Amino acid sequence: MIDAFASRNIPIRTLDKSSGLIVAEMARVPMTDRDKPSPYADCGHAGGGAIRANYAHPDRAIYNILVRGDSTSSSVRVTTSYFTGEGRNTIDCASTGAFEGDVEATIKQRAEAK
Repeated sequence: MIDAFASRNIPIRTLDKSSGLIVAEMARVPMTDRDKPSPYADCGHAGGGAIRANYAHPDRAIYNILVRGDSTSSSVRVTTSYFTGEGRNTIDCASTGAFEGDVEATIKQRAEAK
């Protein structure tokens, strides 16, 4: 799990082995094409008209991983909270699950390769 965060340049704030919880520092979300919905989160529309969608994109996120199990089997759950805007204009965005699925698949692949 730590490797999955490190490979994505996501700094870890809390690592609690007894509970299986890993909490990352708030991190920047990579910019994507503003004319298309973000693959990571739905933040709604930022304006625009019929020709240009002008989607609002998340600009930062907090990532968490919860690991349960033992040496015979385990489960991993990744959750992400996405945000855009500043101060009173901060918007909570709904995750699409794309990032979470990618990290879970990466963790599974690395665990099964060992």
